[in-house]
Amino acid sequence: MDFWLKLSVRVRLILLFVAIKVVPLMFLMWVAWSQMRSVGEHFAEEFSSLVETANESVHKVGEQAIDDAVSALDSLARDEIERLTTDTANRVADFLYGRDVDIRYVATIQPNETAYRKYIDSARRDLIFHGKWKLNENKTDWVPEELPAPERYVPKPGSNDNAILFHYRSPVVFKRQPVPLYVEMTFIGLDGQEQVKVTTSPKASAEKKDVSQRRNTFARAETYFADLKALKPGEIYVSEVIGRYVGSKIIGKFTPEAAKKAGIPFEPTESAYAGKENPVGKRFQGIVRWATPVVQGGKIIGWVTLALNHEHLMSFTDHIVPSAERYRDINDAFDGNYAFIWDYKGRSIVHPRHHSIVGYDENGEPAIPWLEISVY
Repeated sequence: MDFWLKLSVRVRLILLFVAIKVVPLMFLMWVAWSQMRSVGEHFAEEFSSLVETANESVHKVGEQAIDDAVSALDSLARDEIERLTTDTANRVADFLYGRDVDIRYVATIQPNETAYRKYIDSARRDLIFHGKWKLNENKTDWVPEELPAPERYVPKPGSNDNAILFHYRSPVVFKRQPVPLYVEMTFIGLDGQEQVKVTTSPKASAEKKDVSQRRNTFARAETYFADLKALKPGEIYVSEVIGRYVGSKIIGKFTPEAAKKAGIPFEPTESAYAGKENPVGKRFQGIVRWATPVVQGGKIIGWVTLALNHEHLMSFTDHIVPSAERYRDINDAFDGNYAFIWDYKGRSIVHPRHHSIVGYDENGEPAIPWLEISVY
């Protein structure tokens, strides 16, 4: 108290002013700074949370967009493959129904060798054949002996309307040659004996035989004579795919290294043809037989048969691929882009690997093709 009284009035007023004005102001400033700091920290936390939520949302949206895009592309690819599949199936069906037309027509032809020869020699269709193939210098892969010539012609749109996103695709040019549709045409008497027989291929024997005996039929595997006797005029018999099975001891590329690993001699010509995996192998030699009664004077006097060359059936799937390439003159099962045909029993009857095609052994009995052990 004495200290306060000793101070001058001016000093006391100053100290009083500081106590009343400055100290509360400083306290208010400290309170405001503390609140602002607290609010800043809160805003920072909220902003960080907002950024994290936004990033998570963007990430989820991105993943969903990618998933949707992948799903859409998968669906588009599936639709394109299904379209290719159904279009090919319709072409095969039209081709096979065309053989029904043929067999009904030849039933009206007088059964004699001249007439049959004239018909079967005229029934031809172009097939695609690839050139010769050889092992590369490293003997690790098969390559064509002759490479295709590069395309030199570069077309122009031709009009302003076509200039927008104009795209040109080179024409597909493969080696083709006409091949008879049928390997044999026969007239079979009521006793099962072939009375007229003409052939176009060494696949079929030119000798006239008694087909009531299975050993005398193609690949010793046909039993169609019993079915012929049950046919009424106008009805048609169609067989399954019939042919001698061709096997292979190597699945995949037939190379010297693969043969060494399998412990067998390198003899690709003695194993089944398999497209680019073994372009020099043995080919499956098969037929599909059509037959119908021949009627004269209102009575069945026998049956006419046509044995379709199985190569024509293979031609529908051997040269298509579900990729930008679209067509090939030789298929490649190694890359997985290939087509095949199953029959109504779920058996492979057309396949780029001929060892996968169902067939018969030397006794005419069903042979066991290459199978996974679980399937076997």
